[in-house]
Amino acid sequence: MSDISDLINRLGEASMEARELVRECHEATRDLRDVLREYRAVKNEVRHFVSDAAKMEFERVQEMIIKKVDELTKRVSDLIYTETDRAMRTAIETTKAKYMNLTD
Repeated sequence: MSDISDLINRLGEASMEARELVRECHEATRDLRDVLREYRAVKNEVRHFVSDAAKMEFERVQEMIIKKVDELTKRVSDLIYTETDRAMRTAIETTKAKYMNLTD
């Protein structure tokens, strides 16, 4: 009977250890759920931060491009005006010279 009694005691101890392990697993699961909840919150914060940073960088680059396009447009406009003016003066001088030579 002693063997059966020892076996029953060991079985009871194993059962209590199993219950303790199950309880610890439940606690660990709750902890993991808390960590996962925190992770998701941090991930969302990082996502928003990155999104905001990307928007700010896009806007900065966009403003820089607009400024460069405006500068280039002005330079091209000035160049067109200058070259048109020079061509017209040349044409006027050429025409004057041509008609001046006819009267001579």
